[in-house]
Amino acid sequence: MLLMPARAHLLVQARDALTGAQLEPVHAHFRLDTEKQWRGGVDERGELLVPPGSDLEIEAGAHGYLNSPVFNIASAQPGETNEVAVELRREQTGCIQGMVLDLRGAGVAGAGIQIGSSDAIFQEGGGRVFTDAKGLFSIGDLEPGEYHLFATAAGYPPSLAQLGMMMTVTVGQDRNCALPTMRLGPKASELSVRVLDDLTLEPVASPKIWVSEESANTGGWSLRAGGILGPVPAFTALTVRASGEGYFDAQPLIIAPMEPEQTREITIRLQPVATRCFSDTVRHRRSRCLTPAS
Repeated sequence: MLLMPARAHLLVQARDALTGAQLEPVHAHFRLDTEKQWRGGVDERGELLVPPGSDLEIEAGAHGYLNSPVFNIASAQPGETNEVAVELRREQTGCIQGMVLDLRGAGVAGAGIQIGSSDAIFQEGGGRVFTDAKGLFSIGDLEPGEYHLFATAAGYPPSLAQLGMMMTVTVGQDRNCALPTMRLGPKASELSVRVLDDLTLEPVASPKIWVSEESANTGGWSLRAGGILGPVPAFTALTVRASGEGYFDAQPLIIAPMEPEQTREITIRLQPVATRCFSDTVRHRRSRCLTPAS
């Protein structure tokens, strides 16, 4: 029975070519100088297991850094360990240095900026930065490519349909940052909706409210809430619908466009199912009850 000789060990260590800082973790692979395919990988101890006494080609790298040039090395004897040191250069990354302005050209402080790549969706709480007192923000260490920015700010409706809230920027491969300016549209209006029982005029418990608008220019806007609403788009005709458990849905209510920061309160009455059931029974002398509209 033939036994394979013990492998040799290469301890791969990498440093930043500019700062000299040690990099971890490091990845590396090898191939014989007669091969085309790479083999192996660094283990948890930072070691690369290779055939002993062989001439090898090595390539190493680390996250955020360019891979090293392929270099030749003679591996150690069986069971021995040799150290391999490489210097790595950072990948060329880009950045975004932008600003968020209102319609008057003043910076919007505390605006949240979410960023997503062309193949990713926005995620609440992820990849977000905030503007400073002058409305400026900065996002660094970005791979070259196309990115989408979405801005939210107090007093503005959180809607992709609003002017300036979403834009696309391109991050190049040079050291120059992309310099987008996001100019937010008009401030939001405030809409308060009361949903009452049509018989008792008492508030309906946990009503569902749906506010929407459709526009050929913006593609639409919608908001669903369980009670009193907050910011809604200004200069926009809105459709309000309301429903509640045990009630028939109300007819949609059209709200005329409001001015920015204008406040309006509306009341919607819902008819209890039992009331209409009773009326239907008396009117038609039958006991069948209607069911709420879907």
